[in-house]
Amino acid sequence: MEQVDLFGTYHIDRPSKVRRELEEFSEGAQVFFTEQAREAADASDWTELLSRNPAMFIAGWGLNLLWGLPGLLLTRRFDTVDSHSTKQVAQKRGLSIEPVDMKIAPQLADVSLLITLASWVWTMFIIAIFASGAAIWPRTPLVYGLPVTGSTILGMGVFYQSCSLHECRSPSATI
Repeated sequence: MEQVDLFGTYHIDRPSKVRRELEEFSEGAQVFFTEQAREAADASDWTELLSRNPAMFIAGWGLNLLWGLPGLLLTRRFDTVDSHSTKQVAQKRGLSIEPVDMKIAPQLADVSLLITLASWVWTMFIIAIFASGAAIWPRTPLVYGLPVTGSTILGMGVFYQSCSLHECRSPSATI
């Protein structure tokens, strides 16, 4: 009988710690299944998301920065630390990496007309705050962080209505 063990870590952690823990945990492993999309989203996926759910587009952009910038500082790659460490351990041991998630952009774009309208109203509101704040206080960093933060918080809370978790997730592995 085959066995699947799950390893989890913070997206932002010390690379040497993550690498060491993953090496210890994965003794005897044959493959790594990772929390990445099986297919990369293309330009049309991102365009559809921007047009149908702009608040989530901005929220996703903000979250990518949130995970990617610390990864860039810690690993010199614009990637999460855990992903970078997994690639290093897999390469060192000659293991394959199998992504198991679905593309998220089409899932986030699959919203009702009401959610699309609300997302656009919210996005225009955030742009208005950003524009007026930048005009009034051009040298205040808080003005530039407010729109992204506001859109991320509200976008994740309200505009991620396209499906419930059990409908969006694919089975992580079939053995």
